[in-house]
Amino acid sequence: MHKIAVAQWLADIARNEYGDLSVSLVPPTVDTKQFYDPQSRAKQLRGKQLVPTVRMYYTRTPWKGCDLAVKAFSLAAKKFLTFV
Repeated sequence: MHKIAVAQWLADIARNEYGDLSVSLVPPTVDTKQFYDPQSRAKQLRGKQLVPTVRMYYTRTPWKGCDLAVKAFSLAAKKFLTFV
């Protein structure tokens, strides 16, 4: 079966440690036509947002640690909201 890796290090492990040459790198991307900063297109420096945006991949697989990331985001939000 052909594999798809979302990071170079994963593709490298498949090839180098497992000898699997049937793997392609397809990095995650953002549709820049839909998500972009209009100021950056105007060659202006981007200012900071009043409320930061945080994103991550989510999975229910326990060893991926998403529960820790969600907890960290929650703690950061509580700390941030005391300054706003």
